[in-house]
Amino acid sequence: MREHVVESDLDVVRAIVRRVKQEYLVDLEDEDFTVRFSLHLGNLVARAADRSFSRNPLARSIKTSYPMTYEIAVFIASEVQRRRGIAINDDEIAYIALHVGSHRERVARRDDRVACALVCPNYYDLHQIMRQRIEQALGADISVDAVVTRTDVDADALGVQLVIDATGSRPPADNVVVVQPLPTPDDIESIRRAVARVRRHARRSSMKHDLLRFLDESLFFRDLYAPNEEAMIRLLGGKMVEQGIIEPEYIDGAIERERLSSTAFTDTLAVPHSLAMTAHRTAIAIVVNDEAMQWGGNRVHVVALVAFSASGRTSFQHVFDQFVEVFSDHRDVQAIMRASGSHGSFIEELVHVMDT
Repeated sequence: MREHVVESDLDVVRAIVRRVKQEYLVDLEDEDFTVRFSLHLGNLVARAADRSFSRNPLARSIKTSYPMTYEIAVFIASEVQRRRGIAINDDEIAYIALHVGSHRERVARRDDRVACALVCPNYYDLHQIMRQRIEQALGADISVDAVVTRTDVDADALGVQLVIDATGSRPPADNVVVVQPLPTPDDIESIRRAVARVRRHARRSSMKHDLLRFLDESLFFRDLYAPNEEAMIRLLGGKMVEQGIIEPEYIDGAIERERLSSTAFTDTLAVPHSLAMTAHRTAIAIVVNDEAMQWGGNRVHVVALVAFSASGRTSFQHVFDQFVEVFSDHRDVQAIMRASGSHGSFIEELVHVMDT
């Protein structure tokens, strides 16, 4: 595959990968990714020259389901546009997101394994068989940090995220899954669900902490309307400028980002922001409107202008994905909107939704 890559495309991809790491602290420096994306870049430039972009039927779902990955793809697209002098549409951005997402997923599986302890009977080599079966089925998702053959151990004292108990000495709980000493397919599925639950809880706990810091009461607005997307960005951005959170240039950057690809990530939520993390501090200005407004190809009720500082890069990734996730569920959105009479009730319902 390497022999088919144009050297200048490799140079561009390597430069963009360095920029992604600098701006988002996301490491795409992998030879396989670089070669594959360089091939994609060559084909993309050729399609742009012929104005024959590929239709991507997954574009909308990628944008909604993997907003942070899509955001990195938008940044990469802006760099390609600048370096190659071409225009890139949403379908092509989604193809870039597939490249980025597959790489991030491989890395995340290595870094995001749930720490587990096995509690099982002390009978011959039963604990070894149990561990082997579980790791064979779920080794990419869990890390077995301890094997305990006693029944009198406090689960909370084991220092792990999940306890897999085959002794029947404790009831199931959020951090305890009870299985047979020789795990059945149903047991494996129970562990899989528990791992997903632990991950979701950890993500949402982190997001809740960040959101409570970023959602200031002075930047919460109810039924605040503007004639179009750019006017709303300028309206909310102006309020941030008044508080010394951003400079006016950040507003221009948010409008420029909006022109690259609509920030309506769900049917009800738009999250405008600049690609440059130049805010003096991290904050979110949010408006909840009873009447929907046109935003790209959607009509949204909630607009959240996000301003992130350079020091908030890590928080940006956690908040961005999880915030969009909350507003992608129609029932959750309706509950949040009904409770949005004030900043306090909005936060209370948002936290409730994240905890469920």
